[in-house]
Amino acid sequence: MGAFTSSLTGLTENTTYYVRAYATNSVGTAYGNELNFTTTVSNLITDIDRNQYNTIQIGNQIWLKEILKVTHFRNGDIIPIGLTVGELLNTTNPAYNFYDDNLYN
Repeated sequence: MGAFTSSLTGLTENTTYYVRAYATNSVGTAYGNELNFTTTVSNLITDIDRNQYNTIQIGNQIWLKEILKVTHFRNGDIIPIGLTVGELLNTTNPAYNFYDDNLYN
């Protein structure tokens, strides 16, 4: 009898999964015991720039506990920054800026 390790990826939060190990050789296939586990709900989310944010659930909604820091769209394109107030008011395209043009406000 030997030992093995396996990693499961791409699992959905708050979901019960059932797993069973098996081995096949010239004699046939042997199965291990069925195990089950339930994934937990994470209070962290990660954006395309790999920034992590703490969240809180209020009613049925999930809210960020901190300011959004992402600078790229999901497809990798850069979100424009540094537009003047007039440009921001007149654009129909996504963009961002800092209050009073000050990153530290």
